[in-house]
Amino acid sequence: MVLKLKDETKREIKRKSIHMIPGILGPIVVLLPAYLFGDFVGRMSGVLISLFFFLIYTLNELYLRGILKRPVPIASSTFEVMARQNELEGRTFMGPVYFWGVLVIMFMFLDLHAAMAGVWISAIGDAAAAIFGKQFGKTKIPYNKRKSVQGTLAFFLFSFVGVALILLANPPSTPISWLYLAILASLLGAFLESLPGHYLLDEITVPLITTLFVQFIGRYNFSFLVI
Repeated sequence: MVLKLKDETKREIKRKSIHMIPGILGPIVVLLPAYLFGDFVGRMSGVLISLFFFLIYTLNELYLRGILKRPVPIASSTFEVMARQNELEGRTFMGPVYFWGVLVIMFMFLDLHAAMAGVWISAIGDAAAAIFGKQFGKTKIPYNKRKSVQGTLAFFLFSFVGVALILLANPPSTPISWLYLAILASLLGAFLESLPGHYLLDEITVPLITTLFVQFIGRYNFSFLVI
């Protein structure tokens, strides 16, 4: 039996395909250079890439508001694909600005594996929740009727797989194992994403709070990168 995707699911897959890129490519462009050339190189890679996208999406917001007269490469194109209907109508796209701004801070000061765990949870977990929620979400969460139990479960499962692998590569220096820490961090991310409130808050709270949770519970070292 072939699963027939709903039209809204297809739209969500298209929209979230770009949203997943930081989670998928993050380990390659941040963690791999850190393994090969040292923590500083991986950290600089994460900071510079995050700064680049923070800048172009900030410029894109100025373009959408009519302050800049020309579209911004990459950012203006992804706006047409990723933006929600209310964002398309209101000509605003602040989510990526918040997301990449938070990542700059995370890669500058926090452990790279903790930061990458937060990126994975925010990028992959959120996408899984949206896609599976649109396709299978029949049971609504009691405290937030906009979200479904099925979507939240998908958020947890997809988050856990990636976070477990990331933490396995650099286990926490505490009695709590990498496996339990991955479970707890993924549960926390799923809970934060399920809360009622403006969707833009997820771009800040989910990556930052889950990263700080892994950082403190796992007792990872802080870093103070000066550019």
